[in-house]
Amino acid sequence: MAYSEGPILINMIADTTVSSTALYRIAWCGSSAGVVVGDQGATGKGGIFAGICYGYTHSTSTAAQEMIPIAVGGVAKVAMIASTAGGNNFICASSNGWGMTASTKSPVIGRIIGGTSGGAGKLRSVLLFNTIPLKYAASMITSTG
Repeated sequence: MAYSEGPILINMIADTTVSSTALYRIAWCGSSAGVVVGDQGATGKGGIFAGICYGYTHSTSTAAQEMIPIAVGGVAKVAMIASTAGGNNFICASSNGWGMTASTKSPVIGRIIGGTSGGAGKLRSVLLFNTIPLKYAASMITSTG
């Protein structure tokens, strides 16, 4: 299904080599003002969500600091860790950069709005929330004001 708001892409410097296995996986802010895709590891900035990887480098040299397209808003494809994330679920990142159903105290990066269930790596259409870092909670706080 097509959406009226496609992904908003910007080019960012890759802190590490980004291969084809990183496509549509979650990118994190790196330690050198660039991005790290997948496992944020020791070079990450404490899990600060940068966007979704929409391209990869053709060089194996990290010194090349190649630019890669990163989806930072709109509706983006996200590679999921498993088939359990259903439509309208909030998603967060697994430890290695796959999308997964949001869990307590995990930064919510978006909401699934399309795609079908499938195994690991299945792509889902996700409306990205990248303007404010949100934390998932199992309950809502309401006001009776």
